[in-house]
Amino acid sequence: MSEISYQSAVEQIKNSLDIVETISKYVVLKKSGHNYMGLCPFHNEKTPSFVVTSSKQIFKCFGCGAGGDVLTFLMKYHNQNFSEVVQEQANILGIELPRGLSADKIEQSKKEKDTLLSAVNTAMKFYHNNLLNNKGALEYLEKRGVGEVAITKFRLGLAPNSNDALACELKKEFTKEELLDAGLVSEKEGRIFDRFKNRIIIPIFDTYDSPVAFGARAIMDGQNPKYLNSPDSKIYNKSSILYGLNSAKDAIKEADSVIIMEGYFDVISAQVNGVKNTVASCGTALTPQHIKLLSRYTQSRRIYLAFDSDNAGRKAVKNGGEVIKQIFANLGNIKQYDSNYTDASSNVCEIRVVPQIGGKDPDEIIREFGAEGYIEQVKNSPLYIDYTLEQAFEQMTPDMTPQEKGSIVHQIAEILVEIKNPVILAEYIKNSAFRIKVDEHILRKQIKLLQSETFIKTDSEANRKVAKVVDNSASSRHKRMEENLVKLGLVASTPEKKVYFQQLISGYKALDSLNFDLLRAIDKLLCEVNNNSELAKKIILEFCNDTDIQKQVVNFIYSSNEYEKLTYQEYTQAMCETFERLNNIEKEIDKEKIRNKFMSQDLSEKEKIEISKEIYEKYTLQN
Repeated sequence: MSEISYQSAVEQIKNSLDIVETISKYVVLKKSGHNYMGLCPFHNEKTPSFVVTSSKQIFKCFGCGAGGDVLTFLMKYHNQNFSEVVQEQANILGIELPRGLSADKIEQSKKEKDTLLSAVNTAMKFYHNNLLNNKGALEYLEKRGVGEVAITKFRLGLAPNSNDALACELKKEFTKEELLDAGLVSEKEGRIFDRFKNRIIIPIFDTYDSPVAFGARAIMDGQNPKYLNSPDSKIYNKSSILYGLNSAKDAIKEADSVIIMEGYFDVISAQVNGVKNTVASCGTALTPQHIKLLSRYTQSRRIYLAFDSDNAGRKAVKNGGEVIKQIFANLGNIKQYDSNYTDASSNVCEIRVVPQIGGKDPDEIIREFGAEGYIEQVKNSPLYIDYTLEQAFEQMTPDMTPQEKGSIVHQIAEILVEIKNPVILAEYIKNSAFRIKVDEHILRKQIKLLQSETFIKTDSEANRKVAKVVDNSASSRHKRMEENLVKLGLVASTPEKKVYFQQLISGYKALDSLNFDLLRAIDKLLCEVNNNSELAKKIILEFCNDTDIQKQVVNFIYSSNEYEKLTYQEYTQAMCETFERLNNIEKEIDKEKIRNKFMSQDLSEKEKIEISKEIYEKYTLQN
């Protein structure tokens, strides 16, 4: 297959994906003139700067600079490379990718991943069979309330108390490099050793039910650390995989909510006992990728944080709550202030914190009170804002100093400052002031002060973005003029403008490599299109394998809008002026080179005379 036919397949995929419809699944978009606008999903912002242009099938964020076509968006949002997005969309749309260089790369990558998946799957079976034949390990799990059903459902296993039992078994089928890449072994002085030794093994599955990694729990006193986890690999990224999601996703959809727990055994106990909409992070803090992943399965985005009640659990609740708030501040509204809040939009979120009874973790509570008792506790969980306020109130003591009380007032103000609804804010101020025994106007004043500081900070950041230093050197001005040519080329698709642009550009070789490639591509594509929108789509596709260039192309497309309404006479004038400035700047650059050469300390008097003569003939006589 030729590269062109592969690009044709990519173009077919792009033509099947409407950018507005696709991005609307992840971002709340509102019509604004000919465009659609929303809050950027790639950085935290309060004022929409994310623009989607349907006619040209491109997007751009004027805040963080992200931009591209629909495939670029999917790559960035799901943290996938170009080949993975193309393959995934081809499978969804039923489009067959022709074989060839690019397709072969995809196939090779798929084969490598399949090999690693096979190695992990074989390891899982080895560990599982070893557990079933170890009476002591089975009794240990039984004491923890993990019986035969859980062992079978979650394919739990046992790593032997050996340095290389797994390695010796898997070397029969896989190479050393494959075992290292799968994270199953480690290497020291040329020898490989099992990564896990004498531990309960908890397989971690992706959403397609394939084992991709392991969590490993110590079973002996003094065995540290308590948990070990597989390293990231080509098939496993702990920042984007949630434990138990493969078996919980249907329950999450049905309940329209998800309970995020702290540990593997919390999830195992919950799911086995009937609380099925439960997941846990894999030995790491909650990440934006985790929350975006969960967003696919719960429309109302009702998220319950069910962590342990110790200091680590409290910290996890705080960090997790902040991550969720940040993500959904970019997607839409947060239902964290009013339990009766309703919204027709699918891009909302409700965060609640599940209280722990008597300091017990979810696993212990479920075993003691059963699934129904735990579910009832979940339903009555406080909103995240109420939980954080309660944490602040708990710091109060009867003999507080004025400084300590002032610190608590500041903490509470920092929580309440996020409330935008004046009625709800007034109620929270009244209740909080009563709890901490201060006048309401003191708390309100503190909140207003924080609001002012936030405004000043935001305004200052905006000013800093605007106040960029412009490089006005000759080379930079020359590059900007070439960029002007690119913009004029992007609006040259009417017949007369097309002919004029191609005539003037013929033979011109841009000094900047990107401008050179873009001008050459525009020159070629103008023969294939009849309007500016088609040209924009084509040139984006031309650089589909390079997201960095695509981002810059999108910048050119949006900034070329100022030239779209030029009459033919205005257009030709702009082209002529651009070339005239380019010629003048090139002369200036040439003069600078000669001047620098003349000033060199290594020149002889004779050479200096020759250069002076060159300057006189080239610039003085010609003028």
